[in-house]
Amino acid sequence: MTNRAKVGGILSITSGISGVVPFLGAVIVFDLLPASALKIIDNEVLLLTLTFFHYRNYIGIFIALLGVLAIMGGVYALKKEKWGLALAGAVASIAGGSLSPFIGIIAVIFVATGKREFNVPVPSPPTSSFVPPAAS
Repeated sequence: MTNRAKVGGILSITSGISGVVPFLGAVIVFDLLPASALKIIDNEVLLLTLTFFHYRNYIGIFIALLGVLAIMGGVYALKKEKWGLALAGAVASIAGGSLSPFIGIIAVIFVATGKREFNVPVPSPPTSSFVPPAAS
């Protein structure tokens, strides 16, 4: 048996964390630093990045939520449970991670090709309620 689902789960979690951590970092920076301290920042790229991931910025919130979905899907892929949620998390890791979207694409490929590894309930054989007549 292969470990495609686990590899896809690890990639999905990695990509999801890379989307959530900058958002949380921006929340910490904006909550701990007063507004006057933020005006001192000279680096326009750093200031633009902090503004982009500001907790009041809807794009940052959306990316963080996709990152959380990617992490949840990765956890289910590691457990090899709920293939649909694991695949949704892998798809979310394409846009929800700040790492290269190729990591998310590879996660989707691994989770999709590892579908047989998931705990899919085996249907029970049909039972018959027919009882043969008793011999007399």
